[in-house]
Amino acid sequence: MWSMPKTAAEFAAAALCVATVAAFIHLYLFS
Repeated sequence: MWSMPKTAAEFAAAALCVATVAAFIHLYLFS
């Protein structure tokens, strides 16, 4: 996969990015 996040902040930032992209895809598909 990828190198483990060094800190919880990095993990949270990555999760936020994924969630944001997923939200835009959801809005695009179901709007």
